[in-house]
Amino acid sequence: MFERFADDVRVVVMGVAQEVCARRGDSRIGTDHLLIGVVAAGNRVAAGAELTVDGLYDALDRLDESALGAIGIATAGVNLPRPWNWRRRGHLPISRGAKESLERSLRVALDLGHRRITTNHLLAGLTVGGVNDPAVRLLRACWVEPSDLEAAARQAMRRQAS
Repeated sequence: MFERFADDVRVVVMGVAQEVCARRGDSRIGTDHLLIGVVAAGNRVAAGAELTVDGLYDALDRLDESALGAIGIATAGVNLPRPWNWRRRGHLPISRGAKESLERSLRVALDLGHRRITTNHLLAGLTVGGVNDPAVRLLRACWVEPSDLEAAARQAMRRQAS
């Protein structure tokens, strides 16, 4: 599948998402890391939905605080440190949900008759992961409806094809 990735998608998956994952101290690349990578790559559909890297990081922090608060850990006014695991060298593993999103992006490309997987295909694949998927939760925390974003990505891909 990786040979079908356009150059910007390779950068998203193998570069930006890994950096985001490591920066946050997470052990696996998740769909939320991929989503931040798509936005960082300058995807126009994501920009049209007013998604920004800073906005996504802020939403992630709010989700983290909410999750910690749910188990009784107060974080108000506390700057949560982001651990950096110095042992992590090379590529981080990809979560099952992120793998499924990558597979969905391939199916979207094949359904549309496209040979290359672009950030629009990846964006469409990230939006249908289900209510507990990290990217879907992150989009909703940014007041973006995932199904609307998927429709916009598919529409942009159809326009490019014609």
